[in-house]
Amino acid sequence: MIQRAADHSGATLSQFLIESAMDRARSVIERTETLHLSMADADALFAALENPPKANNKLVKAAQHYRDTVNVPHR
Repeated sequence: MIQRAADHSGATLSQFLIESAMDRARSVIERTETLHLSMADADALFAALENPPKANNKLVKAAQHYRDTVNVPHR
């Protein structure tokens, strides 16, 4: 069946298998790494990126803990 499909597409069996694997890989990566947002969600995301909220104490402490844990130099 695979050989027939390769023949119909004008590719060798190896070319057909590699192209099929690449198509599948693209599909899996796109499905798992692409963020799909509604327009309202996209607007909220862009608004938060353009006007981020001020860091609260919990976030500041978490950042400090991270710096201390992984030995990141302070800026």
